[in-house]
Amino acid sequence: MDLDKYPNCAGHPNTIQPGALSDKYAVVRLKVTAQVKAPLSGCDADYTQAGQTYHQTLTCKFGLDIA
Repeated sequence: MDLDKYPNCAGHPNTIQPGALSDKYAVVRLKVTAQVKAPLSGCDADYTQAGQTYHQTLTCKFGLDIA
């Protein structure tokens, strides 16, 4: 995936209403420490906004294809 062809929204406020679909995306990095047997689910996000640090648990699901 060539991320350079997509807009970088980092540092720009984005509001997505609960239950709504959005064209926004997130890029994540993860470290696999065991064999992946099913899609990964459950995301914890730590972020800072206006100098305040937040922790949020999000609903998500990722399928991994390890080549």
